[in-house]
Amino acid sequence: TTRKNNNTRTMSEEPEQSVKKLNVGGLEVQIFGWDQLSQHPHDHHLTFMFLLHGRTGKWQNMIKIANQLLKVNENSAKKTLLLIVTFDHRNHGVRMVNELSNQGWDKGNQNHAIDLFTIQWGTSQDVSFLIDLLPSYMFPNDERIVSQWIVAGVSLGGHSTWLSLSSDERIKSGAIMIGCPSFLELIKHRMDNSIPPLTSGVLPKSLVSLVNRVDACNHLEAFKGKRLCILSGKEDTLVPWDCSQNFVEKVKKVASECTIKVYDGVGHSLPPQMISDLFEWTLQTVSLPLSSNL
Repeated sequence: TTRKNNNTRTMSEEPEQSVKKLNVGGLEVQIFGWDQLSQHPHDHHLTFMFLLHGRTGKWQNMIKIANQLLKVNENSAKKTLLLIVTFDHRNHGVRMVNELSNQGWDKGNQNHAIDLFTIQWGTSQDVSFLIDLLPSYMFPNDERIVSQWIVAGVSLGGHSTWLSLSSDERIKSGAIMIGCPSFLELIKHRMDNSIPPLTSGVLPKSLVSLVNRVDACNHLEAFKGKRLCILSGKEDTLVPWDCSQNFVEKVKKVASECTIKVYDGVGHSLPPQMISDLFEWTLQTVSLPLSSNL
């Protein structure tokens, strides 16, 4: 079985920059911006942003974006500091167990639907796990205050961002790049657009039951008062805007603020304008009034 081609572009890696690495219960975590802490007084609050990579990628794919976003710290008038957290999705990077499990039906992975949701849901649980424990690992003497937690993600990381926003009340802001809030809408699109179309045998009822219980699109109330940035390509055929639009229309009525941009002529990729818009949104979000969300 093969799926129709899509206009995709893989983000190039940059050489690894100076980051602080932590082992949190066996999960390898990277902290960007750690070296800037000494330049900020202890009464400056911290904003942590989880930056989640896409399917078949690894945390190093996010280095370029992380370095760009950290430029928000150049505003010396702010009394808060942005730190960025990266880690590998389950079954990715240093956590790889079986590479086939990250592929689609067209590459011979008959469990594509199960694997895809397993990873995105698992990553949202990893984010909550790290929110629980990062302050203790990083500040054992409680010397710093975390004012807000943000999640931002690309593609698979975007799917996980939706799930984190809907499942963890401590996450007040999130940016979704070429991601989808409705797993069933997305996977049915892929089934319909496979060659030949898939009609059965790939979407177990037990999985559908789980998705109906935990997926972001089934928890509209969880987005009340949250701040969102939703960035998608109009020509994206892998994660089509049509699969997100209905729920996004509902979300923007309950969110405190909802930035939505759908870029003409853009497929499943991150053009410079999308990264620029993410930066502007991040700058505004980091500048929000402070409140401890530990």
